Amino acid sequence: MLVSFNWLKEFTKINFSPEELALRLTMTGLEVEGIHQREDDTILDINVTPNRADCLSIVGIAREISVITGAELRLPEIIVPEDTVPVSRLASVEIYEPDLCQRYASRIIMDVRITESPEWIKKRLESSGLRPINNVVDITNYVLLEMGHPLHAFDYDCLEGRRIVVRRADEGERFLTLDGIERILDGSMLTIRDMKKAVAIAGVMGGLESEVRLTTKNVLLESAYFNPASVRRTSRRLGLKTESSYRFERGTDIEGVIEALERASELIQKITGGKVAAGRIDNYPKVIQCKKVRLRINRINKILGTTLSETETKKILKSISTAITDDTDGTLNVTPPSFRGDLNREIDLIEEIARIFGYENIPTTIPQSKIIPARDNNLRRAMRTVRMLLKGDGFTEVINYSFIGKVELERLYHSSEEHPKKSKDFLGTQRYISLRNPLSEEQAIMRTTLIPGLLKNAVWNINREAVNLRIFEIGKVFHPINKDSLPYEPVYLSGLLVGQRSITHWSEKTQKVDFFDMKGTVEMLMQGLRIKNHRFIPSEGHDLHLLHPGRLARVWIKDSEIGYLGEVHPDVAESYGINENVYIFEIDFSRLVEYSEKKITFKQIPRFPSVKRDMAIFIPIDLPADKIIELIMKDGAELIEEVHIFDLYTGSPVPEGKKSLAFSIRYRSKDRSLTDEEVNALHQQVSERLKNEFGAEMRG
Repeated sequence: MLVSFNWLKEFTKINFSPEELALRLTMTGLEVEGIHQREDDTILDINVTPNRADCLSIVGIAREISVITGAELRLPEIIVPEDTVPVSRLASVEIYEPDLCQRYASRIIMDVRITESPEWIKKRLESSGLRPINNVVDITNYVLLEMGHPLHAFDYDCLEGRRIVVRRADEGERFLTLDGIERILDGSMLTIRDMKKAVAIAGVMGGLESEVRLTTKNVLLESAYFNPASVRRTSRRLGLKTESSYRFERGTDIEGVIEALERASELIQKITGGKVAAGRIDNYPKVIQCKKVRLRINRINKILGTTLSETETKKILKSISTAITDDTDGTLNVTPPSFRGDLNREIDLIEEIARIFGYENIPTTIPQSKIIPARDNNLRRAMRTVRMLLKGDGFTEVINYSFIGKVELERLYHSSEEHPKKSKDFLGTQRYISLRNPLSEEQAIMRTTLIPGLLKNAVWNINREAVNLRIFEIGKVFHPINKDSLPYEPVYLSGLLVGQRSITHWSEKTQKVDFFDMKGTVEMLMQGLRIKNHRFIPSEGHDLHLLHPGRLARVWIKDSEIGYLGEVHPDVAESYGINENVYIFEIDFSRLVEYSEKKITFKQIPRFPSVKRDMAIFIPIDLPADKIIELIMKDGAELIEEVHIFDLYTGSPVPEGKKSLAFSIRYRSKDRSLTDEEVNALHQQVSERLKNEFGAEMRG
């Protein structure tokens, strides 16, 4: 807000420079953002916080100066000479919406002469950023700047029936505002009307038809109090911000309605030569009483760390025009002035006392607080283990927002025939939790998966030529249960691989990561968490549309599915702008931890030597290798110690529809050394069983 230094000096006896005044105001919470010299005046650019609506005027700033400096406050004496014609004969006011308009006052000024304003008024308006129009309109703006209360002047002769009605607009009503723009109103907007039509949008802007112009002879002057929320809502819906709406939105002084009306009437009578009708209309349906606040002296000193006495406290409170009633137990009953709408609670008064007493006078102490370390549990221990394992495998941890956009879910289901891009089924209200007031469309819902965040991380890095990525995230997701319950918030673990398997080297061929790299990572996690009986079951992925069909597997532990891994569907990758093969995994980490062995057990070092045998077989190409391993282990449960694959091959000379797998099998007994005859017999038994069960053919 732009404030004239000379104007302030009219209301306070200050004897210091604009720079010193700016410093003092800033130290008490009214930040002065700039000081500008204009001809014979200095303009202060003051940043008024939203809670200090009382400082949106010259009088308000002058009061503040008086409080913080002790300077005498000199407000103008208002005298309004009246004519003999009573105002009750000329106009009436009826309020249909007392909740939206809690007070409406007006005066009639007759025989005005509309001309340019005196030079001193024009200069002060221009220094505050307002354009002079004519003497009556300029006076309403002048009083708005001086006293902080918006006013509006109507051409009295343009009002049908000489009556003011305050009610809501008709739905779809068209109204031409002072700026020449026709606006469409709705039933929630409060209007000022005559007997036939709207003449103003309450608290926002007047109408073009009833504006004060050169031909105006008689004026109806309005001073009212409108509900701040109603004005704010109307202003936003119409996209119309004015000096009046700015002040009404923050709350004006309902007890200042008459004072502003009288000040403007006095100036109009003096400057235009008009005659003010006797009396004024003041429709005040329900008088609002200022709320008393209970203030404890010991509470002040406890919060501020001061030793203020009751006498010192009263002196500070009286300087801001509060009324004080003593109580018997060191408690004061304080009634704030009507223009201080921000003082509603005990803590508000304590903050005001601190501000006026001076922050520099409050002793500085270091706050003490007890910090209790969080209790360790299985989930936290497992998270530490996983972070260590993945970082050791070259992964980097990322942390994303818990909010995503609906478009992210649409991208994940890009390739689905059942859930196409515009599918309403997947985006139903039961599938995710929407935010009521999101910061943006990109953060409109709570995430149900970590994958969108990882894909966006990948895009960001690839666009900056960091094309070889190993990243993971561990965090909560949010699944709705029903409207009356809080969401289920499990911890998920997800990872992403893209690019080359290792750093390019002249001695090695470049190899890109594939499905088995990701599978190996998940196996490494299972081993690190001491989880047994886990399986990878190939799937067509009818309900996992973000993954490539035939290049994905579900992760099972015992009889429960706890996650999946695979290659991102090309359509999904393309929708993110990724032209590489991307591999991901996602696991319900909260459930995974339940299967982790909590106790570490040790096995005795084998006393007897092992015997190794290799086996190479042809099997159907779609037969999972874990079925083979499961059968081998089952057949030789007591003597087979370990089975692992060391070769996979397809193509000539392997028969069409087949693949070649080579296994290394380690045999060992706990109580004796095995003979070749025993091993050969068991090895042959395994071969026969594979032939019978899966039609396996032994390679020579």
